[in-house]
Amino acid sequence: MDSFSLEELTGLIISDIALENETLGIAFENGSSLSIFNKFEIDAGDASNLSTTKGKHLVSVTDTPTTIDFYFSNGMTIRVGMTESDFADPEAMVYYGAYGMIEVWREESIKRPTE
Repeated sequence: MDSFSLEELTGLIISDIALENETLGIAFENGSSLSIFNKFEIDAGDASNLSTTKGKHLVSVTDTPTTIDFYFSNGMTIRVGMTESDFADPEAMVYYGAYGMIEVWREESIKRPTE
């Protein structure tokens, strides 16, 4: 089985998005969902504008050593911090696939820049 790539989320349509108790939840029309537990920033808006993302699609995902950036078709970007100081829980994010697959990003697996 091939390993999961965040790029597989590209093109998915957001059916729901909400911030609850500092956890950002994104549900997709295909039945999958993404829970974000790490610190995150919202460009081109703030948490009060999250509902404008419903019905839009995820345009692209960029995975860098310090952030994972989600770009949506309404111009909103959600930047998830992936440094040690960004972790609020042992898990940074959890993706629940439409067919039972679960992908977890954990603190011990974060990428560290080479020195």
